[in-house]
Amino acid sequence: MVNILPFEKNLLYYSMNKAYKKALEVIDSCKNSKHTMSAYNYIWNFNKLFLNEKGCEELTRKLHSKCSKKRKMVENR
Repeated sequence: MVNILPFEKNLLYYSMNKAYKKALEVIDSCKNSKHTMSAYNYIWNFNKLFLNEKGCEELTRKLHSKCSKKRKMVENR
């Protein structure tokens, strides 16, 4: 088992927040169904990367919800 030092934990938290903000940008930039599928892939990768971090489950759920809404918007155009 690898020990994570406190400053490394802060870096991982910073990375997760940065990746979350990037995911929001990816979702907002979707213009068609293919884009939303790519956004779902980004969310899946986000979840796998930060799976063991506190708050990841809730952030992933929020991203899925936002992406679902965006998918419905682009499909109804």
